[in-house]
Amino acid sequence: MAMELEKLDYVQILTRHSTESPDRSAYFEHSDCVRFLEDSGTGASEDLGNGNQNNEVDLIDSPSAFDGDDVFRFRSPSPSTVYRDRTVSLAWTNVDVTLRTQITAFLSFRRRRPFRHKHVLCGVNGFAKPGNLLAVIGQRGSGKSTLLHTLSFHRSFDIHVEGDIMANSEPADSSITSLMACIPQEDIFLPALTVKEHLQIQASLRIRSLPDSQKMKKVDDILDEIELTDCANDLIGTSPYDGISMENRKKLSIATELLTNPPVIFHDEPTAGVDPMMATGVVQVLKDLALMGHTVVCTFEHATSQLYEMFDSIMVLGEGRCVYFGARHEAVQFFTSLGYPCPPYYSPADYFLQILATSPDVTRRKAIDDMCNKFSKSPFGARAYEQRQDEAFKARVRRSSSVKERVEEKSKQYTADRCTQLKVLLWRHFIMMRRRLRLVQMQFLHVMVISVLLGAAYFRVVHDQLRSHDIIALLFIIIVFLSGDTLWAAITQMRYELPLVIEERRRGLYGIEIYLISKFFAEIPGSVVYPIISSAIVYWMAGLTPGGLQFVVFMGIIVLVANAGASCGLFVSLLSKSETLTFTIATIVVLPLLILGGFLLNTRTTPIFIAWLDYLSWYKYAFEALIVNQWSETNIIEACNRTAGLPCTNEEIFYQYNVNKDNIGKDFAALIGLCIGFQLLSFIVLRIKTKRK
Repeated sequence: MAMELEKLDYVQILTRHSTESPDRSAYFEHSDCVRFLEDSGTGASEDLGNGNQNNEVDLIDSPSAFDGDDVFRFRSPSPSTVYRDRTVSLAWTNVDVTLRTQITAFLSFRRRRPFRHKHVLCGVNGFAKPGNLLAVIGQRGSGKSTLLHTLSFHRSFDIHVEGDIMANSEPADSSITSLMACIPQEDIFLPALTVKEHLQIQASLRIRSLPDSQKMKKVDDILDEIELTDCANDLIGTSPYDGISMENRKKLSIATELLTNPPVIFHDEPTAGVDPMMATGVVQVLKDLALMGHTVVCTFEHATSQLYEMFDSIMVLGEGRCVYFGARHEAVQFFTSLGYPCPPYYSPADYFLQILATSPDVTRRKAIDDMCNKFSKSPFGARAYEQRQDEAFKARVRRSSSVKERVEEKSKQYTADRCTQLKVLLWRHFIMMRRRLRLVQMQFLHVMVISVLLGAAYFRVVHDQLRSHDIIALLFIIIVFLSGDTLWAAITQMRYELPLVIEERRRGLYGIEIYLISKFFAEIPGSVVYPIISSAIVYWMAGLTPGGLQFVVFMGIIVLVANAGASCGLFVSLLSKSETLTFTIATIVVLPLLILGGFLLNTRTTPIFIAWLDYLSWYKYAFEALIVNQWSETNIIEACNRTAGLPCTNEEIFYQYNVNKDNIGKDFAALIGLCIGFQLLSFIVLRIKTKRK
């Protein structure tokens, strides 16, 4: 008997609330069954043998049925098991959410535009308990996602929330988010990583209390538990055509959150973009997590009959109000009592939503209000209220410590220290660079080809009066080329990483300054190595001023210019979510700075209302420094002809381009200051973007 039980994934035991069987140990008369529970380390035999009056055993009760029976499931401990005294129950009462949006009008010049208030949720009540999969069902715009974000405290600044949210019968606030996982509808990954690499990086960032070997073992255990072992070494990709399937992407999102084993899991639209067969596999993972003691709350816009049977309880939302809340199998009875019997062979979830959508727009609100009122006065509503009160009492009995103590304890176990953050982010950057080796090679080839072409066009240019303008043009061209190359590359790369950075920052996985430092070191090949190689090719092919010191200064200026362009590109890429708008902003920012660089427009004749912009132009500082570096040691230009109207001395060149030869130190300082300034602006914008209410 014991051997047969050990082969089972879990054992389901039913105990009845009746006076006919007062001795609960009667259900465990076989000694082998008791021995199995003892061997699993759960202590369940002792609890049940002593007649546990709380009807609770180690791995948490799973009261998935509402017909008077409690279902207990025992399974061997796994990385995702939540033990009884670690569970979290949620209850919310009279939750109202108001969205505040500012009214905008075309060509409106009013300083203070009025706000429009929209009621998204109105008087929503409910609860979610351990071992239970709660499905929030509703049409698009019914408030499903808003409810999840409200309960998980992942709120934006433009919503106002009223009502009570309780965790284990204690008032909850944003500090409880460390005990929750909120999985968004969109899967946010870096396509260049494999499934296992992604989890290893996330484990290193999220878990502090375990050594690296145990972190990697935990990753392997979760891969096996979520059934991702077969694709562990596959690239995530951007779509099923170049990466893993949509089902595995959804599972990977869940596996990422299981690294910290949160007691509460919220998942917004887990079946979005997944076909019905794959959706069943995703929801089955969530169902298994509920059976292991997690409190699981999900939203669904569509649910097949097979999915509907996997729900333990459901909440039907319509126009921001709760039309029904309670057991899955009683929902059909409730709508039947309203005169809406569910047809045979019809998905109940889709039928409920069809009922709410059939009313005309004018009368839909009134019809939904009428349904809500009937539910609150019906036996179904009274039973939901009683169950919410009963679960609150059970949560107080079950907990071994307050939620605040749990939050403090978890904060000590998770989130890596700063050195680990920097090491892991550098590791991730270099993995991505290695995976994008073809792109890195093409970028290197691009720099080499352009540099050789420039060197060939100005090959061994003679330092005479006629060619002096050509040399100055070459200096300006190489500035524009290398700074522009790094600027657009920085914009493209940041657009690629920004969604994940925002999500990870909101979870507090690393500091913004750590991310920017790691990004700087990871981009050294593009912002330091390539400019040095390019400047060396152009400098010696064009035959610029010979001398080791002049060459070192030339390279230093070019490296600073490239970094100034990259820093500006990083800042601009953070200003807008739209890729098209980002490139438009970049053009608006760069073009005036380029014009005021000193070559295309003499800065001495710049109009006063725009002259202040040249203080922000790295083109100006670099151009001035390169001219001084090139001509400071040359007093008289060869073959000078005064009648030609061209400069004959370096002083005349400096005057023609409004260059001060004593400013080269200031130019270096200004370039360094611009690099640091754009990085600080990027830090501020990123901090604002990732700040959570």
